[in-house]
Amino acid sequence: MPDARITFAQILVVVAIGCATIIPAATSRAADAGSKSDTVPSTQVATQPAAKVTARDIAVNAGQLKTLGEAAIAYANQHHNVLPHDLGQLLKYVPEADAAYFLTPADLKAHPAPSPLTADWINKNSSFIYLAADTPLVNDTPCASRASTIMMYAKDPFALPGGAMVNAAFMDGHVELDGVERRKREIVESLDTIQRIRPVDKEQK
Repeated sequence: MPDARITFAQILVVVAIGCATIIPAATSRAADAGSKSDTVPSTQVATQPAAKVTARDIAVNAGQLKTLGEAAIAYANQHHNVLPHDLGQLLKYVPEADAAYFLTPADLKAHPAPSPLTADWINKNSSFIYLAADTPLVNDTPCASRASTIMMYAKDPFALPGGAMVNAAFMDGHVELDGVERRKREIVESLDTIQRIRPVDKEQK
């Protein structure tokens, strides 16, 4: 198990085999696209000591996003190709309805899950920002691509030696790591795409 002395190169190796990282907070436009947060990524995230970032931290968070993204796609496959209204609706679609898929280990320690776990609790405490409420999983077009449209991302990024990095799950199910500034732009672009393809009068489920 890699320890606190992990190098940036080691982290990139982990990412290259399918692991990614954690994420900033949403832009103020996220609320218009069904997001549960309207906070803006803080420049203070870059001051987090890089020694606290381990390969396991990165792998765990990537796995959470991968599982939630696949759960959202599975939900859509059973609901007329439309993604869920919120993360709470994925409770029945993750293994054993486990809270560990919705909160990072640190957040779960700070906010122990109730028993039974409820959708409302997930929506209030999740470590991830969900952008794609009630959004159709449309086929790729020149104006909308699943692979370039963010579905969800984590609230808290990791500070790495190369700078603060942000991870996101996309509508095609893949998870990707990128720098905070580029990710901010992708979030805005994804919200624009989501607003174009989401039915205007879609009723909340």
